[in-house]
Amino acid sequence: GLASLQITDKHPFTGKPIRECGLREAVQGLIVGIERNDQRILNPDSSLQLLPNDLVWIVGDLFLIKKLNDLSKSNS
Repeated sequence: GLASLQITDKHPFTGKPIRECGLREAVQGLIVGIERNDQRILNPDSSLQLLPNDLVWIVGDLFLIKKLNDLSKSNS
């Protein structure tokens, strides 16, 4: 399914390129878009760094995405 993940400054994915952050593996899915500074980046390049306040749109296992979102909120 399609879901979003808010990246925070304390998130382990922050500052890492998509290909190296492990997000795709963690949710068994693909990053299909990023909302950053009122702009939409569709089909982002794997070298793009994830930044604080990015809203990452993912197609993947909804259970795993929800689990990751819950973990992110508890670390905030």
